[in-house]
Formats: sequence, structure tokens, C-alpha cells
Amino acid sequence: MPSLRQERGDGSKGLPKCTDLAADKCNGFYAARKQLRRFPLTAWKVADPDYQNNGLGYECGLNDDRTCGRRSTCGVQNPPESLGEKQCRAPDVYKGGGNGTCKTVMTRPGAECITQCLQGFSPSVEKLMCQEGGTFEPKSFSCTANPCTVKSVENALLSGCKEGPESGVAVIESGLTCTVQCQEGFYKSDDVLRCYAETLTPPSFTCEAPCPVPNVENAPGTGVCKEGGDKILPFTSCTTQCAAGYTPSVASMSCRDAVFSPASVACTPDPCSAPTGVEFAHKKGPCQEGDVITSGTSCTAACAAGYTPSVASLACDAATLSPATFLCIPNPCVIPQIEFSAGNGCSGIRGAKVESGKDCRAACKPGYSPTKKKLSCYAETLTPSTFECLPDPCPVPFAKNQEGSGCIGVPGRVDGTVIESTDTCRTECKEGYHVSVESLSCLTGTLTPASFSCIEDSCPAVGGIANAPKVTCKEGGTIESQKTCTTKCKAGYMPNYASLSCKLGKFFPHTYKCEPIGCPLPLVNNRLGSGCSGLPHPAVVNSGASCAAQCLAGYTPSSTELKCFAGTMTPATFTCSENPCDVPTGIQNGASDSCKEGKTIQSGGTCTTQCADGFAPSVAALSCSLGKMSPRTFSCVPDPCVLPQVTDRQGNGCKGKRGTSIASGTTCYPECKAGFSPSESSLKCTAATLTPSTFKCNPNACALPSVNKAQGNGCSGVSGGMIDSGSKCQAACQSGYTASVGSLSCYASVLTPETFTCRPKGCSLPTVQFQAGNGCQGVTGSSISSGTTCQTECSSGYTPDVALLSCFAEVLTPSTFSCVPTPCNLPTVANACLGPNSDRSLGAGVGFRFS
Repeated sequence: MPSLRQERGDGSKGLPKCTDLAADKCNGFYAARKQLRRFPLTAWKVADPDYQNNGLGYECGLNDDRTCGRRSTCGVQNPPESLGEKQCRAPDVYKGGGNGTCKTVMTRPGAECITQCLQGFSPSVEKLMCQEGGTFEPKSFSCTANPCTVKSVENALLSGCKEGPESGVAVIESGLTCTVQCQEGFYKSDDVLRCYAETLTPPSFTCEAPCPVPNVENAPGTGVCKEGGDKILPFTSCTTQCAAGYTPSVASMSCRDAVFSPASVACTPDPCSAPTGVEFAHKKGPCQEGDVITSGTSCTAACAAGYTPSVASLACDAATLSPATFLCIPNPCVIPQIEFSAGNGCSGIRGAKVESGKDCRAACKPGYSPTKKKLSCYAETLTPSTFECLPDPCPVPFAKNQEGSGCIGVPGRVDGTVIESTDTCRTECKEGYHVSVESLSCLTGTLTPASFSCIEDSCPAVGGIANAPKVTCKEGGTIESQKTCTTKCKAGYMPNYASLSCKLGKFFPHTYKCEPIGCPLPLVNNRLGSGCSGLPHPAVVNSGASCAAQCLAGYTPSSTELKCFAGTMTPATFTCSENPCDVPTGIQNGASDSCKEGKTIQSGGTCTTQCADGFAPSVAALSCSLGKMSPRTFSCVPDPCVLPQVTDRQGNGCKGKRGTSIASGTTCYPECKAGFSPSESSLKCTAATLTPSTFKCNPNACALPSVNKAQGNGCSGVSGGMIDSGSKCQAACQSGYTASVGSLSCYASVLTPETFTCRPKGCSLPTVQFQAGNGCQGVTGSSISSGTTCQTECSSGYTPDVALLSCFAEVLTPSTFSCVPTPCNLPTVANACLGPNSDRSLGAGVGFRFS
């Protein structure tokens, strides 16, 4: 607690002396001290014994009379009583003022005490005069309770009070009452008003008219108000009622001055409860709409699965259902659709349904049998729910010489072989016999075909005989048992056995051979002698021997040798043809084949001459006759060169040349359009061939632009100052900058666009604890543009340590800020003292103490 300091008469601080006593500043209780010392706040208003003994009247802080409450000030009460002056103390008066019966506790001789009472009371005298010796004249006063004024009330009778007056405003003395009265036809809100010290209880009253009872549809005959009558007195309520089956929209209406609150009531029809005790009703209830049905609507009857309601719906009218209830009648069962059933599948029943409580005796078509004998119906449910008509099995008849049961894979039975419907019996006989039919099929008790037999096996014609036809028996591919196969060979061969005998699928003898015969010589035009060297004419060539073919002079055989085997000559014959001509060779600049028709020209034919590419023959054709050409040969002369059609060429593509070709032995110097360069410096023509054969007009590379703040040369991943035509430059800027375009495309020395700029990027705003919004006043989003500033902002109770953040090229300066707690302003406390260097605020988290 800071030390109290007192003020001398000259305004300086320190322990006051008698000579420092200043003029009177205030009255009340005192905290007087002979010397300065510390003492608690509670002592400020406690009279000090020193004051009573020697009259020192120093005071500090807030006094009982609520004066002189300034901090760091002290004043002198009055001239000390030790100097001989006696003061007057304010008298104690019943109902005196709350802050004293006088405006000051002590009054100096010759001064006045302005008397004061509590609210609602008046002093008997306005003031008391303080006499020498410390007594008042008169000595005291009393506080008398004031009367009450009754306010004018509309529709009141006369002044509103029976006690009067008959006109004007009624005034009631404290402790008395006003008996309230109203004009005829109006009713008072209170019987009396009681007055005490200028205050009426209650403060006023009203005179109000009654409320007429409204006529409401569907109200009972006695009216909508249970209280009866045609009106309700004000300050009371109408307890509403309706006819049976109806409910009032409000339980009561309060009447005030001829008006009900709420203003009206309606009798709304009551809903109906769903019927109870309905056997086999739906599990969710007998009504689809629920347990409560709104009046004017219907209950849609609902039964459990398998039951049908006796009525479709029940109408609700003012809590009454019509009809009152319904029955749930069990439904018949739908006869299932059974494949292969007889009729509807139920013997003795017509239609598609079975009545609940009755049975369906299962019936199938002939050849089928039911899996269940009967199905019982109850409430739309068949038990069992269905059956099947399964096809009957088939007995297989016995066949003489059958193997086992007669059916492959089917076991035999004492009572005969049986197969199921849709199954097949693959028939089987003993060795040496075969079945008349390979299989028997069963379908619904019927075997198709009805039986089979085992027949003696026939013999298949012998196979694998060299030089025999595929079918080796004249009688065909199969020989019946006990019959004969007449053997066969291919042309040029003879069988070693004329026939084979068949018995139970086997031949005797089991096989035979085909042996080869000789070949007669062919008759050939222009042959020499018999046509075969060393053989007379006519002659036969033995099987396995050869004929050396020979022709007349000037002819050549088509085959040099013919071989005989099994009566067949290979080749079968030959021809003697005129000799062909050999084509000319060694022709300079000739084609690889000097004749279009090939390396040999048949006698009577023509050679179409041809040269190497770029050369033309001196004659178009040569004629062949008996192996000689006419004329004997030809020569090749060089062709001009056709100029290539090159995209983006200038003119015909050859500088200084005209036309579409150049002569053999000349040179083309390539020329391209602006922005393109030829891939070759020259093309030389030699015999219709350009060397090189063509050129390209390649688009020129593009020079990269010089861009401020670009990263390197401005192109990501590219070195140097050029990029190839057809390539793209991915624009790249230094850190903190972004390119105005994503890329630049190069084609034929032209960049599109020609250049770009590097623009500084915006800055991301920092996330700061206790920031307001995004931390920047008037800014939305999470970033600010380069070149702008962020005026920092914190939540209530916090202050930013930095006022502005500046953004340039993605860099905030400073990079962030903090929201620090705002210092607290000290409260203004009367008569509190602080140290000499104290200011009006404290840092956050710092406390202080009064003194």
C-alpha cells in the first residue's frame, strides 16, 4: 500500500502543521493523525482519539457525507475545537434522509442545517440554525409521511374514490385507502388503493367493460364458455368447451376491457382412434395411416399378409369411425404354375386358387409323377409351397447277344434295366456283334426307339494297303459277315489275292498286297526316233526304269528324263519345243534384265528393251526367232532429273532454274522461303537421279528474348540463347516472380508470343495466434498482392506488435507478427493513492495494490 501523503496550506506535500491549516473543505468523520504513518483503509473513516482530545481535524479519503474524496488530498475540517469552537451534530430523526438528516454531519456555529427526509416524507422544518455552544435551534425536526394522488382513470365514477371528491383528482392521506368505484356497466380491477408515504398500492386501477361470449360452430347448447351466460366479466376467463367429438383450439380466453385474449376460439373435430381387437390386423396397426385418424379422412384397412380386410376403408368424422371396425378374412392360395402339371395341377379343383383351409391334390400329365401328394392352403400360404412333375423312368427291353445290361455304364437289375427320363442308353453287344441302334433315349417313360438288337459284325474294307484305293473292296467299304471282298489296286498295280472272306467282323486271309506294272512310251511331235534314247519304237519302259527324252535338231525336250513306276510315267509325257533366245548382255547403263519379259525370250516372242533408271533404250524392242534376236542388241542413253516437290521451297526449289526438271550432268542449288533453310547445299543430276535425291526446308531456330527477373535464359531446361523450331520454351522466372505466360512456341524463327514478363508474386499471410480474421484489416483470403501492405489486426484484448507487413515478390517484411495482450487501464477509484511515478495502466498479467 503506498504511503498516504497530506497537503500543507501552501500546496506542498508532507506532515501538516497547525500553521498549514487551510480553509474548510468538508465535514464528516475524520482520520486525524499527529504524525504520518501507515494504517488500513478501514481506519480512514474511524474517529481518532487524538481528534477528540486536542481537536486536530485532518481528513483523507471518502467521508460519510461523500465529500472530499480526492486521492492525494487532505484538508482541514474546521478550526479545531481546541481553539474554543463547538460544532452542531446532525440530529437523529425517524425516517430522516438516507445520507443524513442534514446535508453535513457537523455544522459550524452560525451555519444552517438544511433538513432532509427519506423519499415520501417531508421535514417539519426546512432548516436548523447552529448556535454557539454546539446546539441547533430548533433542536430537532420530524419527518411526516406525504399523501398520495390518485390518477384519473377512464370510465371511473367521479374521482374514482368513494371517499371523494366528486370531481377533480383524489388525494389520500398516508395510512388511508381509496375505495375504488366505476361507472355503471364497468368493473373495477381493484377494490381499494392503499396509501403510504406518497406511494399507492397498487399504483392505480382500471374500469373495464365485460366481454360478449362469441357464437362458435360445434359449441354445446350452453355456449362455448363453461361459465355460462352471454358475457364474461373483465379480469376473469372463459373456460372453453365444445360439443362431443370436438375440442376447443384454446383452453381459455382472458377478458380485459371487452376484448378476449386470444381473440377467438374454434371447435375442431377430434381425430378417431384406430379400431382395436382386429384379429390378424397388420403388424403396424389396423390402419395404414397409423393409430390416430384425422377427422374428415379415412382409415385404410390393413391386414397381415395372407388376409384381406372386409372393408377397404373406415371414414372418420368427429372421433367416430364408420363402420366402427372390420374383419381380416384369410385369402385363398394361388396354385403354383407347375410344368407338366395336369390341368391347374390340383385334382378336382377348378380355377387358379385353393380356398383357405382346403388341400390341393397334386396331378401331373401322363409320363410324369408329382414330388408331393398334396399341398394344404391357409391364409394365402401353401404348405408345402409347390411341387414338381418329374418325368417317369423307362425300362430297357432285353436283346439277344447283348453285353451285360445292354447299356454301357448302367448296372443290370433282377427286374430289368431302367434309365431315367432324359437319360440315354448307349447300347452294347458281345464281341463280333454290333447294335442295331447306338442309343435309346428315355423321355417321360417312353423309350425311343422302343428296343434294339445285336447283329453280326461286318468287315470293314482292309486299310493301309500300299498302292490300293481308299476303298479296297469292289463291294464297298463294308462286307457283311459270311460274304466276300473282291480286292482292288490303284492303276498300274495288281492284287496278290483276288478276294478275302468275312466272318464275324474278320477277313480270311487278313490282308493283301498291290504290285506295280510297266509303262508304254508316249507319242510326241518332233521327237527323235521313239523319243527315248536307246529304245526302239514302239517300246515299254519297265516299272522302276527311266526314259532319256530326245527331239529333232532345233528343238529341245521339255523334260530330259521320264521315270516309270507302277504303270505311270513321270512326267506322263514331254514336248519338243523351239529353242528360245538369250537376251543381250553387257549393255552399259542397261537394266539388270535388259528385256522386260525376262532373261529368255521364246521363239516368235518380243524383247521389250529396258535400261537402268535415268536411261532410255535406243530401240524399243528386239524379235526372237529360233534362238536368234533381231536386231542383235541395243544401247542406253541418260534421262533428265525431275525436281522434288519440297514443302516451303522458294519457286521450283532450285535457285536460278525454271521448269520441273534439270538436264543430266547439271546441278540444282536449293532455295527456301524466308524463315527456312535448305538441308542440302546442292543436288547433282546424273541420269535422272538427283544426288542427294531431295532436300528439306527446315524451319530456323528462334532467339530467346531477354526478360527482366527471368531465371537463367528464361526457359526451363533449355541452355543457350536459341530453341529449335517446333519446341516450346517453358517460361521460368526467379524466385518470387511468376511468368505472364506458361510457354512460348517456336516455329521458323518466330516465337509466339514474342516475349513474356516476370511479375512479382503475392505473399501468403502468416497464421498468428489470436489474430482477427485472416490477420489483415479489410483483406479477404489467405494472401495479398505484391506491392501491397497488410494492416495487422488482432482479436479483442490483443494488440499486434507490428502495424504493417509489406509484400514484394512473395516476401513479407517483416515475415510475421504477434498478437500480444493489451495492457489494462487502471480503474478510477476515489481516494486511492499510487506511487509518484505511477501511470494510468498496467501491463497484461501485472497486478497492483491500492493504498
